[in-house]
Amino acid sequence: RTGRALREPDEDQAQQMSVKPTTESASAGDASEGGHPTQTEIEAMAISGSPTDLENLGKVVAHHPDAQMRYLAVTLLGDIPNHRAVLAIERGFGDEDPMFRSYLVETLGTNEALDSVRSLGHVIFGDPDPSVRLLAVSNLTFREEEPARGFLRDAARDPDPAVRRAAATALRAFR
Repeated sequence: RTGRALREPDEDQAQQMSVKPTTESASAGDASEGGHPTQTEIEAMAISGSPTDLENLGKVVAHHPDAQMRYLAVTLLGDIPNHRAVLAIERGFGDEDPMFRSYLVETLGTNEALDSVRSLGHVIFGDPDPSVRLLAVSNLTFREEEPARGFLRDAARDPDPAVRRAAATALRAFR
């Protein structure tokens, strides 16, 4: 299992990270120094829910220098049960902080989009931290969608014994 390590963005990526909401509810004067969206702008993007704003929220999740703004974006995205919101949350999977990745998993666990089950499955396959994988198993336990069972079967073969036990227990509950 290997996680994607964070790396510093190159100049083009840094330019792309400087996002503005497409809604008129955030004024141009709200931008913080450095071009990263402010809390007001992040909230406006979530309210808008446009494809562009959801993509920009994904950039916030992945690259905003303020951890509170990344957590805010994830929280707001968690309340939007659609494919684009789930993809935006997934942008944080490469974060170095297992606590942040755990928050992503918890948020995906409560998101009603079917894609969130797939995302939790990706955590089982790809997160380097067994505690984060265990949390993904825990969240899949409560999902009734058929793909959840498949991911739990995969987790039953995880290298970590706690993840394997939790997956086996969850699978027994499905029967």
